[in-house]
Amino acid sequence: MSDKATRTLQQVVPLCDRFQRLRRAGVKLSNQLVAEMGVVFIEDSEHPRLNTRFTVKSKPFTSLLTPRRVQDFLERYNIVYRRHKGKKQVSAEKQMQIDRSVAKHLGDLNRQFEDGTLHPDQQYNMDESHFVIDLDDGKTLDFVGAQSVKYRSIPADRFPIQRIKEHWRRLAERRNMDAIRKGDWKTGTSSSGKLANPGKKFFLELAAECIRLVNLEKDKNGDNWAKKSMVQCGLDVPRDGVWKIEQLSRELKEIVALYPDAFEEGYNQGAAYASI
Repeated sequence: MSDKATRTLQQVVPLCDRFQRLRRAGVKLSNQLVAEMGVVFIEDSEHPRLNTRFTVKSKPFTSLLTPRRVQDFLERYNIVYRRHKGKKQVSAEKQMQIDRSVAKHLGDLNRQFEDGTLHPDQQYNMDESHFVIDLDDGKTLDFVGAQSVKYRSIPADRFPIQRIKEHWRRLAERRNMDAIRKGDWKTGTSSSGKLANPGKKFFLELAAECIRLVNLEKDKNGDNWAKKSMVQCGLDVPRDGVWKIEQLSRELKEIVALYPDAFEEGYNQGAAYASI
């Protein structure tokens, strides 16, 4: 983008001022919401020339709000994703116990798939939190030095649930910007500047739409995201039919590498099932 285009964008889209206002109001912020903020501000622009009809090199003015431009904005104003740094929900000893249990479970799965005790077509992941690795994971946009929020890291959601989340964020953030533009704030002394709740019907319809969009997606091999998720958390085998550590998500591979003895213990335990 040219310097002229950059200056034009900054004139019409006062993102930093709006970012700070929404931050103080308690709105959770993300890259997607920042981009939506810019689009809405352009749509609402009353400038006689710099509005939605304005083009740059035959491209709509809103096309200036690319992921790269949003990232430039964040870097310029020292805005980063912040992780929770306060009191942890679990101790280091408890986290190690959880990780060792996970490594043992993976070793058990490895041996049972290897021996044919488990068959891929008979495995079902009843809960996306089949593994919960870090109870204090997660990030939110904020200025350097600010406190962040807490979330869980669930390797099994790397594909289906993650894609649902991405669609959810995109559609929900668009709704949030519409609500901000309309001044649809929650009333009452305890509201703390929060947006009004759109109601159960909105969230049910949003969930259905997100799932519909994800179910339409396939990878280059024609596999859906649910299949890939099962492989990543060790409940299925890849296309070659062989269970291997390399198929696991990054978090699970790191756990196996940290506790190979627990993995081996689970592997030997799985052998006992095959001999019964």
